[in-house]
Amino acid sequence: MSECRSDFDTVWKAYPRKTAKAVARKAWAKLRPDVALVQKMLDAIAWQVKQPQWAKDGGLYVPHFSTWLNQERYDDEPCHVPHERRNDRLAGLREFIDG
Repeated sequence: MSECRSDFDTVWKAYPRKTAKAVARKAWAKLRPDVALVQKMLDAIAWQVKQPQWAKDGGLYVPHFSTWLNQERYDDEPCHVPHERRNDRLAGLREFIDG
C-alpha cells in the first residue's frame, strides 16, 4: 500500500493542477497502476504541460487529476502541427495584418 501511495504522490507532484486530491486518490486506487503505467503517466504529463491548451489562461483548461486518470488521458498523443503549416498560418496572419 505504501508503494501505491508513494507512486500517487510522485505523479500528483508532477501534475500541474492540485485540485480534489481525495477524489484523485480514489481514482488512483481504482486504477491500481503498475510501475510501467506510472512511468507512462509521468512521460505524458511532461509533454502535456507544454501544450497550449494546458498553458492557456494560467492552466484553466488542465483537467482535474481524477478526470485525467478516469479518462486515461495519459494515453493521449501529442498533436503535432507540421512546420510548414505553422509557417503558412503565420504568413496568412501577416498578410491580413499588412492588408
